[in-house]
Amino acid sequence: MKSIKDQLKSIATELDKGNLVVASVSKKGTYWHLDHSLRVIEGVLETLITSKPEDFSPRINFWKKIILLTGYIPRGKGKAPKQVVPLPEISKDDLLKRLESIQVLLSKSENTHKKAHFNHPLFKDLNKKQTLRFLRIHTHHHLKIIADINKRAN
Repeated sequence: MKSIKDQLKSIATELDKGNLVVASVSKKGTYWHLDHSLRVIEGVLETLITSKPEDFSPRINFWKKIILLTGYIPRGKGKAPKQVVPLPEISKDDLLKRLESIQVLLSKSENTHKKAHFNHPLFKDLNKKQTLRFLRIHTHHHLKIIADINKRAN
């Protein structure tokens, strides 16, 4: 699986292809998947950066273990929280601005404590290492959907 930085380069490449929709693969177009992925990265990194390490509360969670271990998210099983659901109209310029914002957040996140954390709705507290792995897995999941859309669109 690619690093987050490499995944962001892939996202930038996908932007140039335009917004493709193939309903047999996904009801959402490629820009929806890109925007959703970027919103997740942005929000999670902001949370990680502002978290207080002393508030980290690790818990054993079956789904967290399975997904972080396998690196696989099944399609069609999750529901995105409303704060990471894209708006109906998504422009390439908006996505490029979000990409720029994420570059700054990535730099800031490198200096966070190892117990900096993100509270996932299903997995609960993820430490810095787990959070960054989750972001790679989640982004990979959406990039695979986009790749399938691209295959069917051509």
